[in-house]
Amino acid sequence: MSTLASKAGVSTGWPNLDDLIGPLAPGTVTTVAGPPGAGVTTVLLNVARHVAMDQGGVVAMSAPGETVEAIRDRIVAAGSGVPLGHRGADDELYAARLAYLRRTAHAPLYLDASAGRSVDQVIRPMLRHAAVQHGGVDLLIVDDPNLLEVAPGVPFDRLMSQVYRDLSEMSREFEVPVLVGGDVSRPARSGARPTLGEMREQAAAALSDTVILVHRDETHRSAAAERVELTVAKARRAPLGAVSLTAEFALARLVGGAR
Repeated sequence: MSTLASKAGVSTGWPNLDDLIGPLAPGTVTTVAGPPGAGVTTVLLNVARHVAMDQGGVVAMSAPGETVEAIRDRIVAAGSGVPLGHRGADDELYAARLAYLRRTAHAPLYLDASAGRSVDQVIRPMLRHAAVQHGGVDLLIVDDPNLLEVAPGVPFDRLMSQVYRDLSEMSREFEVPVLVGGDVSRPARSGARPTLGEMREQAAAALSDTVILVHRDETHRSAAAERVELTVAKARRAPLGAVSLTAEFALARLVGGAR
């Protein structure tokens, strides 16, 4: 159940993408997938930061491939504008980073990096705790769901099918939109855009309400920023299309997408 004034769903933080797919609505599952290094986790963290820090919504995030400290560092870099790895301890950048870090400590942002455990062991307790504390949850994010577990020895395809079914069930039970990070095989042709058929988790393509594919445009790379394209490759309730954003990877953020 949403804690925000609008019960229709939450914004991604990129107006053009919101115009294309609408808000991330309770009871739906959206998968964001791309080749390694394309920026999938950056997309997920930018949405988490926007909902929790800018909108004041309650966000629960499971990222078994990361650490809680690494997740928080990237959120702080994006929000404060202080590059990852900045080591100055007495300058204005340090003060800006510290101020934003303190804000995140009080934000309704629940993070878990447990791997090798099931959806019921990791995600359901986190959602219950957040719902008890705030009266609802506005967004659930799951990065690297392949690192969760259903039962020992379960083949990958069956594992992902069960994980997605569990997430779909939780999206309805808790009336929360679910945003999932997925993998795509690197296209054989350099610079080619990923396709649904190249998704490693085919259950994601079948069981998601919306699939967004991330393409990192190598031809527009520069020292400070480069272009990332988000392509809506599947949508049950929206048209297909694409949105171009500017990636500032040193700040772990994607900007642009204005109307």
